[in-house]
This record gives sequence, C-alpha cells and structure tokens, in this order.
Amino acid sequence: SVIQLKGTVGLSRFEVTAPAGVQVDVPFPLEITAIGSDGRPLTSFSSPVRLTPVGGIGAIEPSTIDGFTQGRLTALVRYDALNPNLEIRAERASDPSRFGISPSIQSGLSSDGALAGNLVAIPLSADRVRLRRPDEGHDG
Repeated sequence: SVIQLKGTVGLSRFEVTAPAGVQVDVPFPLEITAIGSDGRPLTSFSSPVRLTPVGGIGAIEPSTIDGFTQGRLTALVRYDALNPNLEIRAERASDPSRFGISPSIQSGLSSDGALAGNLVAIPLSADRVRLRRPDEGHDG
C-alpha cells in the first residue's frame, strides 16, 4: 500500500535571477530560489544545484553550488564566453527534471553596451579576422 502525506510540499522548480549584463570571466551574483509545488519558496530545500549555459556555449564556474538557506542562495559565479543572449539553467543535481532558467543576460557587454572583453584582432587574410583574448597564446 502507498502512504501519502497530506500537506507535503515538494520542489517544483527554481527561480533564477542575475544582472542584465555581465563581463567575461568576472564574477557576478546569481540568485536561486527553490519554489515548492504550492508556488512559494521551499524553505526546506538544501540540495546541490548544477549550473549550465542554455545552448552549450561556454561554461559557468562553479558548475555545482549549494548552501541554500531557507530555500534561497546567492552565489558568485563567472561565465567564460561572449554571448549576447546567455541564459543560465539551474537544475537539481539529483533530479534534472526540476530546473529553472534565468532571463537573458548579455555576457561580455559593459553597462553602456560596449564590448567589455579584452580581445585582439588577428588578420588571417585580407577579408578574415580572428578575435582572441590576449591570454590565449599565439597562433602558430
């Protein structure tokens, strides 16, 4: 027989918020709230959460975070790629079907909309240029 506990609220999803614009490889605050099946913050949630960029471009570091207090967590994270439409997926490490996705974030743009990454233009031919960060090393 199955025992059901009345009034038990489980994890439904996460709400994920971040600044509208971030710079490449510069830490920024990511806020995650565990939301219960009743639509309210799930104050008992305390499990690790995995972070990934939607679309697979670049990486979020750290890729797994924990330390929720009362179902909420603010962590400093960094993203390693230029991406004008970054969305961060936060999923329960033990159950990826429980997740949330941040609103779109502009990565690599400063607050005034200018390109914020340190890039070097390398001429490849008369009509092609490669951009690289100064710390990437040199092309052979």
